[in-house]
Amino acid sequence: DEGIYTCILMVNASMESNFNLQLLTPPADLEVTNRSIVALGKSVTLECTATTTRGITQNLDFYWLVFNNETSGSGGATVVRNTRNVEGHNSNGSVIYSDVLFIPALNTSNRGSIYRCEISNFDFTKTSSSDFELDFPVPSCYVTTNCNGIAIGDITTTFFECCTSLSGVSFELGEQCRMCPISDCPFKARDVVFALDTSSRIGPFQFQSIREFVAGISATLLVSSPNSSVGVVLFDRSPRTQFGVEEHTSLDELLLAINPGLPYNGRFSANIGRALRFLSSTNDTGLRSDNSNIAIFLTGSRSNNQSATVIAAIELHAANVYDDIYAVGINSYSFTELRAIASDPSFVFTSNRFFDSFRSQQLQQSLINQLCSVPPPDVTVIAPFSQIVGESLTLECRIEAVKDIDSTVDIIWTTGNTEVRRVENIPACLISNYSDFFTIPVLSRSDNNREYQCDVIINTTPPVEGNNTVQLNVKQPPQMVISPSQSPHRVTVGMQLLLHCAAEGLPIPTVQWHIKDDPVTPLEQIYQQLYLVPTDSPNTTVYTCVGRNFVSGTERIAQVNVTVIVERQCPVLRAPFRGQITVSDDRKMAFFSCYRGYSLRGSNVLKCKNGQWNRPRPSCQLIPRLCRRRCNF
Repeated sequence: DEGIYTCILMVNASMESNFNLQLLTPPADLEVTNRSIVALGKSVTLECTATTTRGITQNLDFYWLVFNNETSGSGGATVVRNTRNVEGHNSNGSVIYSDVLFIPALNTSNRGSIYRCEISNFDFTKTSSSDFELDFPVPSCYVTTNCNGIAIGDITTTFFECCTSLSGVSFELGEQCRMCPISDCPFKARDVVFALDTSSRIGPFQFQSIREFVAGISATLLVSSPNSSVGVVLFDRSPRTQFGVEEHTSLDELLLAINPGLPYNGRFSANIGRALRFLSSTNDTGLRSDNSNIAIFLTGSRSNNQSATVIAAIELHAANVYDDIYAVGINSYSFTELRAIASDPSFVFTSNRFFDSFRSQQLQQSLINQLCSVPPPDVTVIAPFSQIVGESLTLECRIEAVKDIDSTVDIIWTTGNTEVRRVENIPACLISNYSDFFTIPVLSRSDNNREYQCDVIINTTPPVEGNNTVQLNVKQPPQMVISPSQSPHRVTVGMQLLLHCAAEGLPIPTVQWHIKDDPVTPLEQIYQQLYLVPTDSPNTTVYTCVGRNFVSGTERIAQVNVTVIVERQCPVLRAPFRGQITVSDDRKMAFFSCYRGYSLRGSNVLKCKNGQWNRPRPSCQLIPRLCRRRCNF
């Protein structure tokens, strides 16, 4: 409280003096704020600020306590920091006190912890406090024994189908089924080696950003892929392995080894070429042959001898130690060197303001996205060379995809807008060098030039798709058609006969008429038709129509024979007296009849054979009158 108090000081005599006493009360406002990004593997800085409206400054003591999952239930806490005699400063009539708590490399045990800031002074009988809870997402895998149920968790909502429902995979009864989120890195097992620049060009402040950068990437990879491991190689003028991929088995242990565990020297310049040769020859990183091996090369320097660095990078790729190599350049770097180091142009990442936490976080996320992106599967549809009408045809969809993906794959066959085959939920681990087949039972002419597409979908989030299309090239051997179709054909000398020969097939066959083994001259062939001019003398000739095309690289030949008989024309017949004659169009038959009152003597039908009529010409005779009366003619 405030008031006017009387202070009596006894010095040889009694004296009085008035003193305006202001008693300092505990601060009216106390707040804990976060000054950094809260994420797994990141370092966090918490600031505790105390504000009072009093105008007199008095030192305070700050206490930081943490309540984690093990101690919160019992009410216990651990003191993690104590700062005494913190001086305040005046600001617009208020006195502000502050203290900072630094938490290195968040791990899974930090999630849900409550950090409490308390202030006190030896004059105070009570303290003020403020709490801050660390809450950040931690991707996690769940295990359930009920394959028809849904795993319970508030961290992620997207899960795989239960592994027992995957086609082609069988499990014993009672075997546990692991269900993992598919929104994070879908790879099962990777060994990742970071090669980090610790030269004098980096500086201690920026190297702390590198620690957080590496810890964040490691946390994402290892949480999503529990069988993955991380190793670190440090280099300045000489490279050295800080720890191998199998040295730190738990995530929390690894994160502490990175942040703040990675040492920084900063006394020498960087020899990038020597570091690259070290990566191509060293075995002490403990890389495992069963895992995919990844190298992430981070530097803030450029070489004095760029050509030597490029040659060292080529040697690193030729050594085939790593499946993929990523290159990260910060602040001062040579893009030419980074491009030579990286396995692919898309594996180069740069930042000119890496010391900015926002920019480094952006770079970290970009690299994680690239590391965790699943490349599209390489799909090839293969059709047999022989594709013949009337036969069956089997198409092969050959798939080469990234192995060790914790996901499933769907295969879909389509032609036009019609789906003709679907296979679902194939375990992705089986898809490397995998083939699926689709059979067409009977090919027809309409199948020629038809396209069939095979779509392969990896069920990650988002899905990754690859496809390939094949166009059929159906063949058909020649099939001959002759018109008129009857054989033999009989013609008389001087008459004309037009024979038509056509051939069906794929490709369209060529057609050629032959007499015996000799082809007819072009003047006698008009578009697949043969115009025959019979000779003056009778003859019998066999004409052959030959069709040719190529089917599956082999010439196919079909032929049909037509016999043409050329006969001499019979003499012209006259009608008998008192009668009439009708001759057929081909002049081979003659029909006779007589007028009323006359009867026909002889055959009423004559046939022409070899230029002669087979019987004499008949005549018409008068019927006697008596016969007319007595006979009923």
